[in-house]
Amino acid sequence: MIELLIKEITKKFVLGERVEHTRHLDKLVRRGKIVAVHDDDGLQHHIYYTVCFENGNECQTLGQNLVKYSPQRFSPQQYLIFTSVGDFHPPQWKGGLPNTDIIVYFHGNNQEIYKKYLPLATFVVRTANTNFKENFNHFKTRNKTLFNHYKRVMLRG
Repeated sequence: MIELLIKEITKKFVLGERVEHTRHLDKLVRRGKIVAVHDDDGLQHHIYYTVCFENGNECQTLGQNLVKYSPQRFSPQQYLIFTSVGDFHPPQWKGGLPNTDIIVYFHGNNQEIYKKYLPLATFVVRTANTNFKENFNHFKTRNKTLFNHYKRVMLRG
């Protein structure tokens, strides 16, 4: 008797779904959507995805570096503190400032330092860019409506 081994292929993501992709090399996180789902009929029985990023670039991936992305909705406060930090900048403030949002652009590789910012900040954005001015301009241009909402903005380098 010949026994057939059938491996079930499960699709984690569907066409049009919004995802975040983490690049292995520098841990850069990019957002986009699934534009194609491919079935590799070879011996491995893999499914891989084509992701189109917000900047128009595309990549193909097996999916292990993708997570579903759903935009967070929140009510912005009156004030904003913006900072760009790395591995050698442990948090030097306490969260819970009244009427204040804290946006942190984190450009380090130390996961422990990164995790310390999560409960203190409104949003923590991972980036490969270490330039404070470029990170601030990135935030400001990508979030114009949100940025214009704040009465006062404090930049902390």
